[in-house]
Amino acid sequence: RQLGRANAFLGAAIGVGEILGFSIGLTLYTRAGDSVFLIAVVCGVVGALGALGVPPLKAEPTGHEVRQRGTHAPLWKLALVPVVGLCTGAMGFGALSSFTAPAVDGIDPAAAATVAGFALAVTGAAQILGRVISGWWADRIGEPGRLVVWASLCAVGGMLAMASVIHSAPSGAALVAGALGSAALFGLGFGGVQSETLLMMFARMPKERLSEASATWNMSFDSGTGAGSAVLGVVASSSGYGGVFLAGAGLVGLGTATLAGDRWLGRHRVVEHGNIRTRLRRLTADSPTGRRPRG
Repeated sequence: RQLGRANAFLGAAIGVGEILGFSIGLTLYTRAGDSVFLIAVVCGVVGALGALGVPPLKAEPTGHEVRQRGTHAPLWKLALVPVVGLCTGAMGFGALSSFTAPAVDGIDPAAAATVAGFALAVTGAAQILGRVISGWWADRIGEPGRLVVWASLCAVGGMLAMASVIHSAPSGAALVAGALGSAALFGLGFGGVQSETLLMMFARMPKERLSEASATWNMSFDSGTGAGSAVLGVVASSSGYGGVFLAGAGLVGLGTATLAGDRWLGRHRVVEHGNIRTRLRRLTADSPTGRRPRG
């Protein structure tokens, strides 16, 4: 019942590490050179030692799960909608993390140095806030996915805002404020999408397949980020950086439409357990004659 808060803690731990790394890493490299990589190794060793203290836990199946164990749905059916929502959002994140600094550099090179140092940190901080809010709300409501459409729309707004900044081409402080504000708006929405889609996968899949759900979520995030940088890089060569963020908004919008359609269909979905066909089969199996009862 506190899975949303636990997921928020996970997102906060990742986000704080990213903020510190993005903010301090370049400064350490300029002053200490390659020793910054040794510091990174030490951080990894500390994390590995901490992982050794994680207790091995295995959830006990409930009676409801035991009764349904004979029915298996394909993994892609259970995870398709969260994967699409997360992957398209991650493609937008790939565009934002790869092309914000060069886009600003083409407008005002002096402002680009500030944006390069803080854009990813601002995005990471906003993602923490988005994950915390969505996780807390999911626990309070008792159902994941209530905020996922709004969070995805917020991410679309961040991409559109960045495209507007690039097209209007302000200079100086206005350019920095516009770029960082757009990054914050996108990060807030994308953080909510991350939390909600993971909780949706956990809710839709049997407990014995939660490890697959976690692995699928991580693969969707990483593949979406890489694909966004690669695919939208082609767009940058033909349509410029403004076109990159417009295309990114379209991709995230595709995920938003998928999530919204799933929320609407969820009110009318014919499920594998408890629908009319399943009940008729059960009645036939329980009937002494083996025939389906009339009426």
